[in-house]
Amino acid sequence: MTSNDASKLEIGDVQYSCLPNLQGGIVDDLLVYRLPEDMCAEGEQAFMLVVNASNIEKDWNWISKHNNFEARMVNISDETGLLAVQGPKAAVALQPLTDIDLHGMKYYNFAKGKFAGIDNVLVSATGYTGSGGLRFM
Repeated sequence: MTSNDASKLEIGDVQYSCLPNLQGGIVDDLLVYRLPEDMCAEGEQAFMLVVNASNIEKDWNWISKHNNFEARMVNISDETGLLAVQGPKAAVALQPLTDIDLHGMKYYNFAKGKFAGIDNVLVSATGYTGSGGLRFM
């Protein structure tokens, strides 16, 4: 479905990729997250696709139309928010709000934990618009 091989992702990995169209162009760019076992049904592997908010419906329709493997899809867009904090001091500023080790997080990896008193938040080191940066979902 994407231009990269998501099967190579280990739990906690994030991959920058794109949805290619049938003419060799790009439908959209996105991030692919390999989720831990406690976030999927027993015996399944789970991935989360994070697309550009303005393209959710377009991307959902594209992926649904080309879901040749009958993968189970769940759109959690309406129940999910994202906060991106960029800059070289992002981890320092946000570390007091979470039990996740932000300083030890590898680039293009994520962890699940508590943030600002909220359980089960995914925090990823995927910022690319500035030096450092974190995303909270």
